[in-house]
Amino acid sequence: AHYIESVLMAEVDVAIDLHSGGSSLLYIPGTLARRHADPAKLETVLGLVRAFGAPMSYLMGPGGEDRSILAAADRAGITAMSAELGGAGMVTRDTLALTERGIASALRHLGVLPGKAEPHPVRVLEVVRGRHYVYSPEAGLFEPRAELGDAAKTGQLAGLVHFPDTPWREPTPVHFGGDGAVVCKRVPARVERGDCVYHLASDLRL
Repeated sequence: AHYIESVLMAEVDVAIDLHSGGSSLLYIPGTLARRHADPAKLETVLGLVRAFGAPMSYLMGPGGEDRSILAAADRAGITAMSAELGGAGMVTRDTLALTERGIASALRHLGVLPGKAEPHPVRVLEVVRGRHYVYSPEAGLFEPRAELGDAAKTGQLAGLVHFPDTPWREPTPVHFGGDGAVVCKRVPARVERGDCVYHLASDLRL
């Protein structure tokens, strides 16, 4: 991490970080970027995510994680975009095609490849860490009550944590802490306390 931030980033103008939700989370494919207060910086980032053309773009609100590549890029003074391209430990043909097309289009937008980028419609959303993440309060088996793309409301039941080792216990309910679209959900049923089970994002008015 130190080498990337202190050596590599000093040599570049733009950083693009591609990954997915790993084996435990499944995302609606989307790009991630920081929501800059400076309108010029924000427009630069939005130009890049629109050129990539994923169905959604999640802008991280103020006070986000400072150990991410987006935060490192901010400290280095360069433009950065990350991505959550699917997940659940899978590669799908649709997600792979989106990624290949998106990379080529982004590089054309930046002038690295010849040709003109063709921006695609992108739903721009905002992520606020405090209210848009849902975590399991206990270890057990998680029963989800919402699916990707659903519209969630504050206080709505997100799911139940069951206890197979003590089946006489009543399941513990888990609720959404804010309004937003369900853009990510947990895949394995088994959870530990603190595991992320849902991730929301709400439409951003630009």
